[in-house]
Parts: sequence; C-alpha cells; structure tokens
Amino acid sequence: MSAPASGPDLPGKKDGSQTDGAILAHMLRAIAAAPTRTDPFDHAYVENVFPEAFYAELEAVFPAPGNATAAVMTRTADRWAEREGYSDRRLTIDTAALPAEQLGALPPPIRQAHRVMTHPTLAQYLIQHFASALTPVLHALLTRAGAADGAGGLDVRRSCEMIYDATGFELRPHTDGNKKLVTALIYIAGADAPETLGTHLYGIKPDVEVPAAVLKGGAYLDWDDAIDHGAVPYRRNCMLMFPRTPRSLHGVPVVEGEYPRRLIQASFLHGGIVREVPTAGPA
Repeated sequence: MSAPASGPDLPGKKDGSQTDGAILAHMLRAIAAAPTRTDPFDHAYVENVFPEAFYAELEAVFPAPGNATAAVMTRTADRWAEREGYSDRRLTIDTAALPAEQLGALPPPIRQAHRVMTHPTLAQYLIQHFASALTPVLHALLTRAGAADGAGGLDVRRSCEMIYDATGFELRPHTDGNKKLVTALIYIAGADAPETLGTHLYGIKPDVEVPAAVLKGGAYLDWDDAIDHGAVPYRRNCMLMFPRTPRSLHGVPVVEGEYPRRLIQASFLHGGIVREVPTAGPA
C-alpha cells in the first residue's frame, strides 16, 4: 500500500532535528517499501525505519540500567514496570501510561519517539497494512457488538514501551493476547551487538496438540514443541512488525553474553466498539 509523504494529520511538533510529521512520514514510506512475508506467519522487516539523524539522537539517550535516562525514568515511574510472565531480566516502561508531567521529564528524543509510535495515523496504517489477516478478526468483533452494519467503529488503544533485556532474559514462544492487533518492535542495537538477538519466529511441530490457551495468547508454548525458524536480524534502526493471529508465535531464547537487547515495542490493541450516535434530523 502507498504511504503519504505528508498531510494535515501528520503532527508538526519538533523536539530535535526533525518534526514528528517528518519522522512519521519517513516511517510510512519505509513500511510501504518493506515486503510482507508469510513464513512462518505474516510479518514484515523494515530497515531504516527512522530518519538516521533522529535514530542517532534516540540511541544516545535510550534507557539502559545505570544511565541518566534510566534514572529519570525510574524516578518518574517510581519503578520499572514488571509485566506478568516476563523474566525479571526485562526492564520496561510504557511511556503511554505515564502522566503528562512524568512524560515531560524524559529526554526529548524519548518523548518524540513516544508521540510518533502512538500516533493514530501509524496505528491505522499498520492495521491496514495487515488487513488480510486482521479483517476477519475485526469483522467478528463488530458483528458481536452489533456494529457490522457500519453503525460503529473500533477503538484502537496504543502503548509504547522502552525495553532493555539484560543477560539471562528469555521469553518462551507465544502469541500475543487476543486484544492485540499489531505489534511493532524497533531495535536499538549497539554497533557490535550480535544479530541473533533479534526476535525469533516459531512454528508448531506437526505432532503437537497445542492447548487452546496458547492459541488465544494466554499461555506459552514449550520450547520442545516449537519449530525455531530463526531470528530476524537484530540491527540498528530496523523494525519487525506483525499482526496478532493464533499462528504468530514469537519469543527470545536466553540472552547470553555482554550485549543486551534494547528495543521499542509499540502495541496496537482493540479497546472495544465506539457506537455512532445518530444525528437528529430536521424538526
């Protein structure tokens, strides 16, 4: 699908070298140019997802334990968020969940990344990008809510997590919860970090009967029951994105060595149906 170069809905706020709108327009063009792959499930790998100047600004202040940004984020959020099911070797904070005054205390590139990654234009574009996988899901949601006749629309919620996975982190094969629509992972990779730190994509061994909870995103698949199709490359300024389906199994084997995984995880979730209120006709 084509990507707009600019438009009235693209924001003009500027914290660093470029406006939010310029960064977002660059992202949409990069996403449009990336092929969608179907093995082992629908996904796309986007290179140079941010303009290089902005990526360099972001990388310089991206949180890691002990650095200045981590200290600010720890103070403003009181603690690093602990997510159920995640290893305690993952440090993460969802900037979309911070009050405005706490978000305002973060470095400008972090705030700018937050605004771009949670912008409705990006959410709409990614959902449309994976329409073939998501249309049946969205139609079922609207039908159950009695809104398939066009009298209502989907409320899309957005989160943006700044993540640091330390040595020892692991995440067993899983598909995201069934409220998730699309996940986007942007790698903030160090110059010498091994490419194998990228997210691994998995299939299911033919003789394995998968529990329904795994397919619904409520449980993890055992390592022995998964087929590892390898990792997408962990490279600077690259993004993995994929729609949530029962087949979108992904995970991270144990992180070893001196290099951590640093990434932004943007999630786009359905938050229910927004009913349209009929407009009163003429008296």
